[in-house]
Amino acid sequence: MAGRPTASESIVPPDSVVPLQDMVESIGIIKIFSCWPFSSGETPSTPSDVIKWLARYGLLANEMSCPNCGAPMRIIKYSTSVNDGMRWKCPNDGVRRSIRHGSFFSKSNLPLKTLVQFIILYSSAHPLNYIIEQLEISTHPAVDWAHFLREIAGQWIFENQQPIGGPGTVVEIDESLFMQRKYHRGEHNPHDWYLGLIERGNKQNLILLPVFNDRSRAHLEPLIQQWVLPGTRIITDGWAAYRQLGNLPEGYTHDVVNHSIEFVNPIDRSINTQAIEGLWAHAKKPFKAMNGTSKSLFDSHLEWFQFKRVHPTLFFANLMFWIRFYYSNNDEAVNADVAVE
Repeated sequence: MAGRPTASESIVPPDSVVPLQDMVESIGIIKIFSCWPFSSGETPSTPSDVIKWLARYGLLANEMSCPNCGAPMRIIKYSTSVNDGMRWKCPNDGVRRSIRHGSFFSKSNLPLKTLVQFIILYSSAHPLNYIIEQLEISTHPAVDWAHFLREIAGQWIFENQQPIGGPGTVVEIDESLFMQRKYHRGEHNPHDWYLGLIERGNKQNLILLPVFNDRSRAHLEPLIQQWVLPGTRIITDGWAAYRQLGNLPEGYTHDVVNHSIEFVNPIDRSINTQAIEGLWAHAKKPFKAMNGTSKSLFDSHLEWFQFKRVHPTLFFANLMFWIRFYYSNNDEAVNADVAVE
């Protein structure tokens, strides 16, 4: 049963909405064990508390205009039988919209608190089965929401990945095999082989690229030229495709460690590929924990791994930043300083 419309035309006072560029610092470190990103002085006891928190951080629209007449819509509170307990309603023609309209959360009917808790737990690397049990949700929406979050990571990588290295830096390069078929049985995955590039001393500067099982010089050299800046010192193993890297016009210095003999050059111990080998070990760990994944989801899991490596601190806050960035209005996104911790 609907209640009377309130006079409010915003969820929270407009001046209390945290600017996008201040969002990561404002959210800060969450209280993982409470599964809720509120400070000690806040208690999300009702759906209204959750909605206000999301609106304060720009994750729900704080104001809404009628699509027909353009008038400011008002917040109408409903009984608990209505999703979220409130909706937008135009005072002129009665048009209604969900409080989630246009947001990342419009993809689900699960309670908003459950969805935020899901994001906290998933971004903290908890297994999906554990999250399902803790939040008492079914498998299907859990799988969907994990995928939605990985899509944010994939979009970020597509739009923000930049070449690495440059004069005075070292980039280690190697290829690695993923999703190898047990006993060489089963359907072949054309994304088995990946090319990895990591800047030594800066774990956030890494590139992971599918090579579609083509590890030839003709295929790998252009990728390296695209993603490694001129003047970089490159270190690889002895794979034949790398032999001419030192002769390319980019002016690379190329050192090789022969893994058939040694893993660290005994004369110059800086010649090794320990950073990229460590990267592969970390990248493959989630797949082992999941006992593999489907081919259709494989790339998104690797993008999620890379996204987390690029945002090593305050990951939940950074993830919420990019959700808001991709779902906010264009003016807010364009005007924001997107330098994120």
